[in-house]
Amino acid sequence: MKHNIARSYQDNTNQIFLSDEKRSDFRWTINKCSCLISGQSYPIFNWSMGGIQIDVSNFPYKLQDRIDLILKFELSISILDIPCRAKVVRKNSNHVGLKFEATSKHRREELFRVVDYNVANEFALSQTMIINRENN
Repeated sequence: MKHNIARSYQDNTNQIFLSDEKRSDFRWTINKCSCLISGQSYPIFNWSMGGIQIDVSNFPYKLQDRIDLILKFELSISILDIPCRAKVVRKNSNHVGLKFEATSKHRREELFRVVDYNVANEFALSQTMIINRENN
């Protein structure tokens, strides 16, 4: 699970932060997720309970804009859609940071479901690697 958690850092040289807002949650870097904004799909670089960072080249929104979006997480054989509203808080030429507005209980439960699914997968993968190592 270690490689899925990335602590945030502030990069003053690129001035990518709108303000001194600090991230309060761990960031997850899971490759099987994206978000849908106005019909356009964007890959999620990392996410937390408080927001997401997406990979973009030309993002049509500016700082402080509020956006409706749908988070899409691949769980086993299904896709979990989580509707959200977020504010653009960071923006540079490659990434955009979106902070979720008021977190509903349902959205938090759905995000915890994604975390639980990925922790279980990480554990299963680690056990498979141990078994394979023991058999070789």
